[in-house]
Amino acid sequence: PLAAVLALFGDTPATLGGAALAWGLALLALLVALTARFAGAREAAWAGLLAATSPLLVVSASTLNVDLPEALFALASLGLFVAATQRPAPAPWLLLAGLAVGLAVL
Repeated sequence: PLAAVLALFGDTPATLGGAALAWGLALLALLVALTARFAGAREAAWAGLLAATSPLLVVSASTLNVDLPEALFALASLGLFVAATQRPAPAPWLLLAGLAVGLAVL
């Protein structure tokens, strides 16, 4: 995923900072969405607040590295896998979960 971002937008400071911020915001949004789905809106608000103020996420979202895309796609894979277990035809969801795992370790 990082190589694709750099190939599309170039190796500039704006790309490096913008991509890191985008990965961090996407991770935060996915965390809140999955928490809301499985635990409720109040818990999702707390999860979002705690994650957004976590020094680890703040520092990671300010420098481009492999950790944020990996965490994003791993969390997406978990959400897709759980969604597959709740569907009568889980094959497409499992395929997407596998794709997300592949992107996480790419």
